[in-house]
This record gives sequence, C-alpha cells and structure tokens, in this order.
Amino acid sequence: MFFKRTNKYQGVAVLSEQREYISEPEKIRQALKQTGNYGFDLYDDREKIGFILLRQFSEKGFFLWDFIIDQKHQNKGYGTIFLGELMPFLESEFGAQLLTTTYIEGNHHAQYLYEKTGFVEMDRVQVDTVWEVNLKKE
Repeated sequence: MFFKRTNKYQGVAVLSEQREYISEPEKIRQALKQTGNYGFDLYDDREKIGFILLRQFSEKGFFLWDFIIDQKHQNKGYGTIFLGELMPFLESEFGAQLLTTTYIEGNHHAQYLYEKTGFVEMDRVQVDTVWEVNLKKE
C-alpha cells in the first residue's frame, strides 16, 4: 500500500448514495491548484484504489477533506488500511502531529471507519441544514 502525490484528480467511481458525502470532481481539481492542499492517489501493489485530499491548516496540522475508495474496492478493508497508515505517513513526510476531519451526522459508515482507525470526536456543529461531527487524530 502506498500514497502517490498528484496534482491532478482523475476521478474515482463511487456509489450514487455516497456522492453527497464527497466533493464534486471539479471542486477537487480546483482545490489541488491552491497552496497548502495535497492530493494523493492510493495504491495497493497493483492498482489505484482511491484518493485522498488534504489541506494543511497549520505547520503540523492537516484536515482530511476528501477520502474516496473506488466502489470496486470497497468493503475489502482498504479504507481501514489507508486511514491507519495516513497519520504515520504525514508524520514522516511533513512532521504532522494532528489530523482532523468531519463527517455528516448520520453517515454511520464514516463514523465507524474513523473511530475504528483512532479518530476521536471533538464536537458537533450545525452547517446550514446538516450537523457535522468534528474528529481528530494525534
């Protein structure tokens, strides 16, 4: 398993019910052009599995903006593996000490995955008409 930095987003196929939880492809492409944002394609030994978009918000802090596993590779443990390896990767590459993210309340799959990989809830905030759960991993 490895992370390959990219400045281009090629797209990752997701299930229709997952589209509301990730950014539109064009928004990801625009974000990759901005300083402080980092994109990584996720690979196993043979093929691309998914994509991660990160935003560096402080010298040692990153926000996990988008985390996408291709639909044909879901439910095979890749999400757990990559999230488990993400913080050690960020520590070694950037000296990171904090990783934060959010999920929309009611997205039980995201909640389970984040908690399983060591994220802890900080708070819940209302954004427009939805509640977001803020998490951190140190």
